[in-house]
Amino acid sequence: MQDGASFPGLTHVHTYWNSLWLWTDQGSVYIGGPNGEAEDLIVRGGKSAVVNTLSYGERKLYAVEAPDVRFSDEGLARLQDGVTRVELDPIFLETIEGEYLVHVTPYGDASLYVAEVGREYFVVRARDGDTNAAFAWRLSATRKGYAGVRLEATD
Repeated sequence: MQDGASFPGLTHVHTYWNSLWLWTDQGSVYIGGPNGEAEDLIVRGGKSAVVNTLSYGERKLYAVEAPDVRFSDEGLARLQDGVTRVELDPIFLETIEGEYLVHVTPYGDASLYVAEVGREYFVVRARDGDTNAAFAWRLSATRKGYAGVRLEATD
């Protein structure tokens, strides 16, 4: 293949016996199968994003790994008189299926629990302590179309 011949924006392709390097002027690389269908990306080793820092130069941040295919979301909220309802992002909800897990961490002297879980929201209550405490939340759920995929064997 000639560099950039069939792919606009592709500026350089170089292969080694065990590596494929792609440089583009568009900032992204697409990996797909026949007819543009999505394919799995399998990596032996870590998956990282390189981020430039002001004080420490370029640093790697690594992808979170899990035994199943999950998406997660997180945010901050605050109790009002001991309770709050957290509405989930409707776009995010279209990317997941099944039940989701919710974790809450209070930012103050409060004992919190998840009192109710609905499809589009969850409710957090204070068991005791500060009834107006702020808290962080994080949830994860199975990526739509990947239910039951867990710890697959490799070829």
